[in-house]
Amino acid sequence: LHLTLLGADTAPGFLRSRDLPLTTTSEAIDIVKELSALGVEAMSVVYRGWERGGFSGYGASFPAGAVIGGNRGMERFIRYAQSSGFRVLLDASSYAYNKTGAGGFRRSRDAVRDPSSTVIDAYPVEGTKAALVGPRLAHERIVGDLDTVRQLGADGLLFGETTGMRLDSDYNRRRPTTREQAAALQRDAIGRSKEALGYAAAAGGNLYALNHVDHLEGLSADYSYDLFVSRTVPFAQLALHGLVTYTLEHANLSDDYRRSFLKGIEYGAEPSFLVTRAPAHELLRSRALSSLFSTDYDSWSVEMVVMYQRYNEALGGVRDALMVGHRQLADGVYETAYDNGTRIVVNYNDAAYAGNGLSVPA
Repeated sequence: LHLTLLGADTAPGFLRSRDLPLTTTSEAIDIVKELSALGVEAMSVVYRGWERGGFSGYGASFPAGAVIGGNRGMERFIRYAQSSGFRVLLDASSYAYNKTGAGGFRRSRDAVRDPSSTVIDAYPVEGTKAALVGPRLAHERIVGDLDTVRQLGADGLLFGETTGMRLDSDYNRRRPTTREQAAALQRDAIGRSKEALGYAAAAGGNLYALNHVDHLEGLSADYSYDLFVSRTVPFAQLALHGLVTYTLEHANLSDDYRRSFLKGIEYGAEPSFLVTRAPAHELLRSRALSSLFSTDYDSWSVEMVVMYQRYNEALGGVRDALMVGHRQLADGVYETAYDNGTRIVVNYNDAAYAGNGLSVPA
């Protein structure tokens, strides 16, 4: 089970923004304890929004936000999760942007610039504008924080937004960087992180990052929107399964939960959820969280365990196997084959499928 916990964000106030706690480190301990008691025996936890300013506090880093428990609370949570045999990663996407000036960042000096020398702004989430941090500075900050991450006891970092995912040429005269140099800097940051902490993951990771990552989050399962392609072929999954683990979209944020569940089985993925201890309506206080419409842990805890168990039943025997085939048996019925001889057939239809010596319920 891949569990993402959203720690905090900020909500607009009358004179200034105020903290919006969503999952404190003490509450995170309770969530992990409950899932373990319900039967989850293998789990990887990503903590997002752990930094000062929370989820959309781009540019801030350590210490961890006081509103969720600070460094001391984070260290206590990590120790507890690890004592239960679970892995804990800290989200590192905040290194990609800066809107706060934290860490001495200055837009005029440190942001990525286009060929006309204009600062490049990005909109990582709705309602949030932030400068894109130069590749060299992002590398320096990631590498500089590794000692702190190690002291907290985290098993690794989850890279995303830029590192391992996006390459930009930087025409900033102070730190000019080509896309090739940016790729080399990102690979070095991920490699150093894995060497220091033992594990590395990437969200939406691209080919140049794959040599250093153990896990990919949010791997696409959609088609390419090509007019001449009649069905989806899981090329990436065929190449990766058995070499790295991966998840698709967070199940509780899917537009079609049942189809998402079946797609994960068909594509050999692992189950993934993003939750908060606070009820989902609390997230409406932050414009940056408007797309996270169903995160209430209490509403999903039982379903998370059920999905984990059903994935285990289907995919437990092929987790380390290579995927060697994928074909369509009938309209809405697909077969995935693995090198240990296992075949898994998924039926998306409202009627049962019978054929090829099989009977698969609706």
